[in-house]
Parts: sequence; C-alpha cells; structure tokens
Amino acid sequence: MRRATACLVLAILCVCGSALQSRGRNFQWHDSVMDFMCTRDDTCLSPSDDWIQVKQKFVKRIYDLCQEALKDKQSMVTMMKWLPFAKPAHKEFLSALDTEKTFLDYAEQLASKYSSEEAKARRVESDYKPLGLSKYPYWAWIPMFQSYVVPGGASASWSNNCFSSTSASATYNAALSQIQVTITTATPASASCADLYLLSDLHQIQLQLIGQAAAHTFVLNTTTMSSNELHDVLTRGVRVFRFRDDVIQTVIDILETLGMFLEPLLEASVSEQARLANKDFLSLYQQIQPTMSNRTTWRVDVDESYIQSGDFLGIIRLDGLDPMLAWAMGSTTGHTTVAMRAPNGTLFVCESTATTSYWVVNGIQCTPYKQWVDQCEKASMQVVIAPLSKENRAKFNESQAWQYFYQNQGFDYGFHTMLWGWVDTVSQNYPCVAPDYTTCLTWEAVEVLFTVIDRLAPSVGDLLFRESLAKRAGASTKASFVDILSGWIAQGNAPNTLPTPVEEDKWLYNTTRYGQPAVGKATVCCVFVCMMWKSGGLFDGIDVECGEQTNYDIYSLALFDESRMGDNRPQVCKDADPANPLCQILGKDTLYLNGLNTRTPYTHMDETCPSEAPKYDRPAGC
Repeated sequence: MRRATACLVLAILCVCGSALQSRGRNFQWHDSVMDFMCTRDDTCLSPSDDWIQVKQKFVKRIYDLCQEALKDKQSMVTMMKWLPFAKPAHKEFLSALDTEKTFLDYAEQLASKYSSEEAKARRVESDYKPLGLSKYPYWAWIPMFQSYVVPGGASASWSNNCFSSTSASATYNAALSQIQVTITTATPASASCADLYLLSDLHQIQLQLIGQAAAHTFVLNTTTMSSNELHDVLTRGVRVFRFRDDVIQTVIDILETLGMFLEPLLEASVSEQARLANKDFLSLYQQIQPTMSNRTTWRVDVDESYIQSGDFLGIIRLDGLDPMLAWAMGSTTGHTTVAMRAPNGTLFVCESTATTSYWVVNGIQCTPYKQWVDQCEKASMQVVIAPLSKENRAKFNESQAWQYFYQNQGFDYGFHTMLWGWVDTVSQNYPCVAPDYTTCLTWEAVEVLFTVIDRLAPSVGDLLFRESLAKRAGASTKASFVDILSGWIAQGNAPNTLPTPVEEDKWLYNTTRYGQPAVGKATVCCVFVCMMWKSGGLFDGIDVECGEQTNYDIYSLALFDESRMGDNRPQVCKDADPANPLCQILGKDTLYLNGLNTRTPYTHMDETCPSEAPKYDRPAGC
C-alpha cells in the first residue's frame, strides 16, 4: 500500500514540480519520502541536492518503480498486493488474477516492450506509438472526482465501466476517532474488471482496489487531524476519486507521461523518443491547427537587423514540461522571451527562466542574441520571432523597459504565481484528457494534491502555492494550505474560488535574488514579457495586470507587424518554412502561434477567461 501510494503521489508531486528550479533553498522532506527514495543509492535524497538533482531523482525512482511492476506476471501480482486486500472477496479477486492468463500475459508482454531496446527503436521509427491498450495514456492517471461523502449524510451513487451500480456512504465514530467509508458495488462487467479508487480527507489519502460486487469498508483515522482538517471532512466530506484505467494501464499511463519528461530532464538536448512522444501528446490532446511537422532546415541565421527592442520570441521545447504548459494554457509555446537592444545597439534576449539541465543561468536575465540562439539550439528548442508593429515599435520606450529589467534582474523565476495566470474560473481552466475530455483535473483534486505536498514537501508548497493563496485569502504566509482554505471558506467564499482573485502586479513575495533570500515580484516568462511591454508604455491608458496573462494571452495581442510576416519575411525564413507566417529560427519541428495578433488590448484583459482543451474557446472581453 505504501509503495503504490508513494508511486502515484510522488508522480504527481514530481510532474507538478517539474518546472521548479531553485537555488538558495533547503528542501525539506517527510520521513516517508526519504524512506521511499533511499531504497536505491542513486535516488537517495541529500540535504545538499538542488532542485535539478531532486526532480531527476524523483522521476528516475518513479519510472524505475513502474517498470519493476511490469517486469513479469509475479511482479504485477506483487504490485497489486501492495493494495489492502483484507477481505475474503479481495483475496478471491486476487486469486482470479493469478489464473487469468490473458490479463497477466498482457502485463508480461508490456514489460518486454519496455525493457527491449529493439522495441524502443521500433517506437521511434513508427513516429511513437504508446504501449498498452489506450491510445491516450498521457496524464490519464489524473484521478476523476466522483463525489463528496459526508459522514452521516446522504449516500452518493454513480456508474462506471466495471460496475453499473456503485454507491458510497460514510459514518463518524468520535470515540474511536474513525471515519468509516463504505463503497457498495453491483452488476460487474466481468470477473477481472477492477476499479482503483483514491479516498482523501485533506489529511491522508488511501488507494483502494475494488474488484468484487459487494460492500467494501475502509477506515480513515482522525486521531492526528487538526481541528480545521476534522471540520472540513465532517462538513464537506471525504473526497472519492476513481482512476479511468485499470491498474496495469494506470501504471503504463504514468510511465508514458514520465517518458515525455525523463530524458529531457537529464540531458541538455531532447532525445528522439521524447521528441516524438511529446509531439504525439500535443497532436492528440490539442485541437490546434496546424499541428507540428518536421522541418528540413533546423537553424535559420536571420540578419539581426530584423529584430528590434520589444519583439517577441516564442519557444517550445518538447521536453514534457513545455507541452504540459501549452496544453494547460491553450497555447503552442511553453516559454516566451522579449528582444532588447542596448544603447550601443547590441541585441539581447531577455527572459524569466530557471536553471535546468540545459540552461545554466537562473532567474531574470538578458543574454546576447547569438549566444542565446546557440544555447537554444543545443537545448533542442523551437523558436519563432514576432516583430512589433511600426506603431508599437515607436511607442515602446526602451529606456523604461530597461529600467524595469535592472530593477528585477537576478530575481528567481516566479514559481509563486506560475499556476494562477491561467486559473481564472472555478472549473473551466483545468486540463482534460483525450479522447472525450471527461477525465479532468478538478479543484477537488488540487485540494488533495496541495495537502499532500504541504505534508511531504512543505518547502515546495511554500514556493509553489501557499504564499500566493495566503495573499488571496488574507491569511498568514505561515499558515498551512488547509488553514488558508478554511479561512477562505469562513469568509463566506466557495472553496473552488480560492485561486480566482486577480493576481496584482504590485504584490511582492519571499523569493531569491542571485540565489540569496529577497523580497520581490514573482514573474513567470509570459508575465515578464508583459511587464517589459507595460513598463515600455505599450499598455498606457488601459488597466492591465500582467500576472493574469498566459503565453497565448501575450502573443495573441494585436501588437505585431503583419507587413513583416508571410511573404514579407527575410528570404531565408521563407525558404525554410514557406507556410509559417513567422520567421522560425530554430527547431526540428514547425512552431505556429495560434491566434497570433488577433486581440486588441483592453482593460482587465484575461482576468476571467476559460481555457479548456481541446478547442480553448473563450468569450470576447473576458
């Protein structure tokens, strides 16, 4: 049970924290995390590890664990025995699995495909086909919220693939400090079908496998709960989630998702297998046209005179992280930068980024253009240039933009606010999984995730969400996530509205500057570009909070020069990419900016906009 839970929870923690790169911070881990990680010397966490080393070890440990589970029939049965089969019905189900040849032979075949170098090569040659029975494994391990079950309240009911009738109820025994959850199933689809559930009370989580038509009882202990945690579960209820796929496919879902991240995380360049896996993911999960296609010219050395201060450079690296962000935001980029010329005419690319396996400088920075392009090429990035229009170029005040840069140079990447630019609504911003987009991340799952991170990795929670949510709720930055949420609810607010208040550009955070503790603005890449434009006067006369902008919000603004796009690009750009309206200077694959140059800037823009995959429709003026 502990290992199965750790595999899932740490997969979520690792992927959600995969953007985090931080210097000058000592990460704190719960003892259970250390126990899980230190079963291998090469994944054991050390107090001296920076976040690059931490997340590399996390991904490797989880990936190896999932591979071990698929090695052979007995390993799969052993993995399933991690789950609490305490009742006779559970043991009967497990015995049936031992004799179900098709089920276990399938697991063994998958294991050989993962371990075979020849099989990996075939996957690359075929433009990458996911293993398993599902064409859509990426992120399919996101648990689907089924219902709240309030102790002593009405029961909840639903149907699913394995059981056409399922209900759940809960009771609270104060004397025993226990909440008892009963899930009753009926009318099974087959003898070998089983549902994997996750139960949470914002204090703990349990994974439970249900494979028999019966009443299944599970106990949550309330002894160590805080008063706010106990009040939450008694008034709002136990959260019940169900995983879309069976156990084997869920393990494969995690493997395929982490496979997009693993090699790019460890290497300075993106491997061919990771590149193709990420392209497969984007083509299946976004209905944004045109999709990426192979380029024959991977680098275009455009004359630097084509690029001026304020021009936009959009980037995607097919490394798991950028495609994840693009999928969530409804963009085709995962990173954004802005060009700036120094008073002596030297061209720089300025950005808010972080130290990684492929980027050595941390925080807000400007890099000489040629050096920047060389670094991007080594990192396997796709890069396009969108030049400002003549009107906006004349309007853009270089000196004021440089002043903003120097005031913020060296500040850490804006981890505190990276989640909130695209979460504007209570339910219409969270990503959903193909093909039917009914498996979605929900606020209920986010609550559980934040609680787990708070407990297992408090310093990550502090960096990623706690301080920013405390500002919204008017709470202490030292408060736990559950306490912040409880205070927000006590003010009369719905729980799922906590992320929705507007991020204000004047807000300051406890961050670092050149690796040392500091107080300053928390700006992610697109927010930094917006702030450079805002400081340079492009939004004069309208009220814009840059903290509310996403990549799409930035490059879809009508700020760019169509007379320098398409056939009016430099000849080298047209030769390399005849169909791309922009000049693409780097990348093995085409990068198109959806919605480019289509929206006039307006007051309070992008503060209440939905961004639901796969079409990302949004009302005008949101």
